[in-house]
Amino acid sequence: MDRIGWESALKLATKWGFSNIRKKALAELHKMSLEPIEYIDIGKKYRVGQFLFDGYKELALREDSIKDGELDILDSHSVGRYSNLRDMFRAAADKKKSVDDAQIRSVLKEELMEDEGYWKRNA
Repeated sequence: MDRIGWESALKLATKWGFSNIRKKALAELHKMSLEPIEYIDIGKKYRVGQFLFDGYKELALREDSIKDGELDILDSHSVGRYSNLRDMFRAAADKKKSVDDAQIRSVLKEELMEDEGYWKRNA
């Protein structure tokens, strides 16, 4: 199946509470090496904390800034989170330091809170 097929399966599995199908759909989508904005989009729609985390991190680390089409997916709060992460990564790079996952989670906390299981897996 392609992205659209697996995302449809994810949508229905989430709606109907089929956790095994949801896990399978997420695993298949994760294997597809999606664009950062696609991870964020799926993460927002279906409350998938790991997709949000990965998407924002990749987007903030990317050389290019947000593209016009990507702005359609991000609301103003999301753009603010992206900007905070990007600034954090750049400041750390200037000091030859790194940003750890806990720092990223603190910026994304509000969105990550929507996925109850995310905090259990990443506490």
